[in-house]
Amino acid sequence: YGLGVFDSLGQGGFDDPKTDASKELAREQDVFGSKNVDVIAIYRSKTLLASDPEFRAEVTRTLAGIPRGTTTSVLTPWQTKDPGMISTDKHAVQVLVSLAGVTQNDQADSNDLVMPALKKTSGDLTTEGWIAAVK
Repeated sequence: YGLGVFDSLGQGGFDDPKTDASKELAREQDVFGSKNVDVIAIYRSKTLLASDPEFRAEVTRTLAGIPRGTTTSVLTPWQTKDPGMISTDKHAVQVLVSLAGVTQNDQADSNDLVMPALKKTSGDLTTEGWIAAVK
């Protein structure tokens, strides 16, 4: 194949639901839900600080638009109390999102529904970046 091998390969394919590890992960996710971080959304305000109630309210409004059933966890710095989720200039925050879905295809479908909702910001809030790591 040489370099032409990439034309023959598809996305995913690393899940083997028959392995013991895959079966154990499926059982764990059934009980606890997925806690893997699949998307990191970064929200920034030019004028507001992360400690300002308006900043938090704008992020909360944006996150409320995520369709039900598409995530297993959405964590903000206000929930976790993790200062590492707030930028050094205090004008940006990270939001950690775990997507719903047992298979890669399920998670990709959830991602397709979640991403537009994460991008709908209001007021002074802008989306500065995304790290999407759907496995």
